[in-house]
Amino acid sequence: MMLLSAFLLLLLSQACYSAAPLKRMTKHFLFVQLKVFTRDQNFFGTNANASARIVFGFVNETSNRLVHYHNVNYKVPETGRFKRHHMDDLRYYVGGSIYADVEQACSSDATDQYQYEACMTEPNVVFIILHSMYDLWKPWKLDQIQVKVTLVNPSFKEGWFTEASGTSTFLPRDKWLTNRNYFRASNGGELRKVHEIPVPGPHFGQILYQ
Repeated sequence: MMLLSAFLLLLLSQACYSAAPLKRMTKHFLFVQLKVFTRDQNFFGTNANASARIVFGFVNETSNRLVHYHNVNYKVPETGRFKRHHMDDLRYYVGGSIYADVEQACSSDATDQYQYEACMTEPNVVFIILHSMYDLWKPWKLDQIQVKVTLVNPSFKEGWFTEASGTSTFLPRDKWLTNRNYFRASNGGELRKVHEIPVPGPHFGQILYQ
């Protein structure tokens, strides 16, 4: 009888937890820090005229649908980036209406507080769009990307503080990156297949494969 009572209490506690309302974080912003590593082999860097837009998003692991992505006007400048055997330390912010879209999408997709925060701070897909001043850019071989996303509360009373944070690692298979590519995060060190970004895209609800 005691064992049955304990089991019922466990079920009740789980039900209450899953039914608990989300603590929405609607007045915040995301601070995204990424380290981009280029392969250490001849001709694996981009040329001097190349630039890139590297942004992250979150895919529902069950449906493979894109929940959100950071649709920011952020582009890495051309000079001195993505050279052979080089690490580029980059960062960008997600705030305002773009953050509002991310937060709303995560609140709609998540079933509990953990999933809600992970949706915003643990991206599992990266989009890389290469550009060139003269359309003569050279393909690029990427070694890996490490990203940390911090959910910041810009409280005027208490000062800015971290509400939550998460990290992800992206390891592409041995493939040249060309114009528009995406691949999923590596959960346990596995190499991920590199795909072309579907046109039009990326957009919310789009199917993005492993």
